[in-house]
Amino acid sequence: MPNVLKKYLPLFIIILSLGLVILFRIVFPWNSIFTENGVNFSGVDCYYYTHLADIISHNNLQIPKYDAYFDFPQGLDYTTLPSTFNAYGFFIAVLVWIFTLGNPTKLAVDLVGAIHPAVLGILALMPIFFITRSITKNNLLSSCAVFVGAIMPGEYMGRAMLGTCDTHCLEIFLFSYAIMFTILALNDKGISRIIYSLLSGATAGLYFMIWQGAILFLIILSIFACFWLMWSRIKGSADYDSIFMILSIESVAILVYLILSSGHIANSVVSLFAPLVLIIAVLIYTFATQKFNKWVYLTPIVIGVVGILGIAISIKFVGYSFYPQWFESSVLQALNLISWHYQTTTSEELPLLITLGNVTTEIPWVYFSLSWYLTFVGIGLLIYYWIKKNDLNIFFLLSWTLFILLPTLAMRRFAYYFAINAIIISTWSIWLLFKYTLSIYQPNQLVNKDKIK
Repeated sequence: MPNVLKKYLPLFIIILSLGLVILFRIVFPWNSIFTENGVNFSGVDCYYYTHLADIISHNNLQIPKYDAYFDFPQGLDYTTLPSTFNAYGFFIAVLVWIFTLGNPTKLAVDLVGAIHPAVLGILALMPIFFITRSITKNNLLSSCAVFVGAIMPGEYMGRAMLGTCDTHCLEIFLFSYAIMFTILALNDKGISRIIYSLLSGATAGLYFMIWQGAILFLIILSIFACFWLMWSRIKGSADYDSIFMILSIESVAILVYLILSSGHIANSVVSLFAPLVLIIAVLIYTFATQKFNKWVYLTPIVIGVVGILGIAISIKFVGYSFYPQWFESSVLQALNLISWHYQTTTSEELPLLITLGNVTTEIPWVYFSLSWYLTFVGIGLLIYYWIKKNDLNIFFLLSWTLFILLPTLAMRRFAYYFAINAIIISTWSIWLLFKYTLSIYQPNQLVNKDKIK
């Protein structure tokens, strides 16, 4: 019986989780979205994207060059806009064409626009399972993480529910799968590793098409790659295989984005190459200093980091005068990710810990519940297990979590990104604390006194 329970309990938990997530994301909001007067979307942006999808789907999946409804009477030429303005509407239009077999209607656009965010939210649970299993090697724990993801409140659920037709639902989906394929590529061998790396890069390329802030993904990979290369070099054997895998993923991602954007590239596209260049610079330095001992090897890197920070501070004050266009398109956008905006009236851009001018954990509790506090317990446990086991997967989760925490504290909109980390780490923390508690209260083992000398 215990073996049967161990075998089928993870499957039961996943099925239960799917039932709950369908209940929360589809069943409960159904009557408020589908009304007698038509589909009631949850925000203004939803109507913009469904309007764009309606035009594209009735124009043989071509981006329109003129739309009088957007800016009457001169109209708007959508083809002059960066790809991130049109890609999500195009995505909805493609779904409409698939489900109507090339015969789109306004009703089909509204139905697809209302339903697909919830479907993407449900499918985004799968990466949580595989990421957790790659790190813990435990199916039961991984299924428990899926359960926590199914009931996680706040931005993670709210951005991918029935009727929330905005880019955020697709952001969560693509970001989760890109991270999952990256971890699978780092853990696998042979041809499957190549396949996972290509899938990761392709998914990230699509992610760039949807949102220009998708450089977050490249920064996370680059931070992990640079620090892991330095750490593994200090431990005695540089892990070049993992670093080249990250380089290939980032290269594929940028290539896919450049191909799909069809020349309509955002001004900040040059910044996409910065994380790639950073890895290459650290890689070249590591090759050139193979004979250095670990502390001599590390010292110039510390000096370099201090120098880069000094340059960044200088750029903040004098860079705008010399390179205004580059500064506005790249540097200010990067600084905007971690800057705390106290005066904004847009709620999603407010700092996570600031409410009505006061520092409080009210919003984190609403967004993450108990997982908010358990995540910080888990970060401490991650640091302990990383030092103890020197595990690549734990280090990846740790660096990913610490980095994504910075923009999350700066702007509430990133809470649906940090929720993935909170789900995985809080579940893992509860699991470890539970095992530790059981070990304390286990009955003492009988000792054979004859064997004691």
